Amino acid sequence: MSTTVFNNNLKTLGLLHVSQAQTDAINGPDYKQYIKILYLPAGYKLRVDFACYDTQQPTLFFISPNQYLELEKAGEESGYFIFYNRDFYCIQIHDQEVACDGLLFNNIRNMPKVEASEEEIAFLGGLFKEMIQEFQLKDSSLEEMVRTYLKQLLIRATRSLEKAAFG
Repeated sequence: MSTTVFNNNLKTLGLLHVSQAQTDAINGPDYKQYIKILYLPAGYKLRVDFACYDTQQPTLFFISPNQYLELEKAGEESGYFIFYNRDFYCIQIHDQEVACDGLLFNNIRNMPKVEASEEEIAFLGGLFKEMIQEFQLKDSSLEEMVRTYLKQLLIRATRSLEKAAFG
């Protein structure tokens, strides 16, 4: 499993490829305490808390540390799994910049998921490639670059949700 993990001074962010082979690891106890973002192509089936989701198209899911997550079935294509802790990126602190707390995370009314448009699929594919390259560089600015990519992902997803909700 190709794992790219940043770990420094209690700050953690990781990026994994998701396929059937990783479902046990993702469903296991190792990632429970993290904030999670899943980007899953069509054909995935997952359970979050008491609801089941089947992806018909590439979809982003935003999962808080206290939520139950079970990846029941993987699709043909691999997806991405980002996990990070509040020390790496605290949405409450950065929320003024990103405005995603209560919308993407800690949304009690519904499970925040964003079905990606064609334009977003291209953007997200590029973003994940950039993140992986950044991990491979192992440069001193890795933490800040990866945080910037994470912030872009959160802003784009927030915009998509707001557009879907408010037109």
